[in-house]
Amino acid sequence: MQHSQQYKKLNLSVSCSFFEIYGGKVFDLLKQKALLRVLEDGKKEVQVVGLKEAPVKCEIDVLDLIRQGTDMRTAGTTSANSNSSRSHAVFQIVSRRGNKLWGKFSLIDLAGNQRG
Repeated sequence: MQHSQQYKKLNLSVSCSFFEIYGGKVFDLLKQKALLRVLEDGKKEVQVVGLKEAPVKCEIDVLDLIRQGTDMRTAGTTSANSNSSRSHAVFQIVSRRGNKLWGKFSLIDLAGNQRG
């Protein structure tokens, strides 16, 4: 990804994850829909245990992961849409400086009625 000189000096690493919530269970969309566990840690923060974080270097890497995960999502047919999502999905872009979390951006798609 193109960075300004200011950000290059920070030495950040960027990775992405993609998971779905379907039928009360959580699945990793970047790891053949592996079943994941969701736990609360000692800081009372929710953690998705075993979630794959794929390193990315450019925008194309991010788009490839979105396509890969979207292809794995649970879908079905409705009267309005032949390929309607049946799950909630969360795509996250995570930046780290060393081992420290620097930032996290989450894109969330909620399943439900898509009435026009």
